[in-house]
Amino acid sequence: MIEMKELKKVLRESVLIVLITIIIAFTVNLFHPRGYVLVSRDRAQGKIVFISSVEAKIKHAHGSALFIDSRDKRDYLRKHIEGAIHIPAVPESLSLKKINEHFGLLRGLKEIVIYCSGRSCETDETLARRLLDLGYERHIFILYNGLPEWEAGDYPITVQNDEKRE
Repeated sequence: MIEMKELKKVLRESVLIVLITIIIAFTVNLFHPRGYVLVSRDRAQGKIVFISSVEAKIKHAHGSALFIDSRDKRDYLRKHIEGAIHIPAVPESLSLKKINEHFGLLRGLKEIVIYCSGRSCETDETLARRLLDLGYERHIFILYNGLPEWEAGDYPITVQNDEKRE
């Protein structure tokens, strides 16, 4: 039979091997380009919430949200969600200027709902991440399929043809 001393020695060595293996695994994961993310460094994670047009319409009807159109100015002027303001996601310099102009609204009590031209458009998420990077701390809602889904629901839009107005 194995003596108690030998059993303790084998157990100690097994624990040591497991600990060394864990340390090596974490080290390799840390430096591997496709390693697993154990703790997200992305400030936006959990702060950006995709919502349907039905959810957005409820927020719109109650006046509890500030709607932001992240598309370019020409698209915004053609048509946008009724009451939406325009803050383009690109170029970044114009985006930052518009964020500064609307700073009071953005820091207000209303939730933020951002939209763009549809699911393949990424300006809404780009703008949401920019706002979070600038210190916005609340959740930001993104209209999942953008303006096309809003229009499909026959919800209120504003149509303008005068490109001098914004």
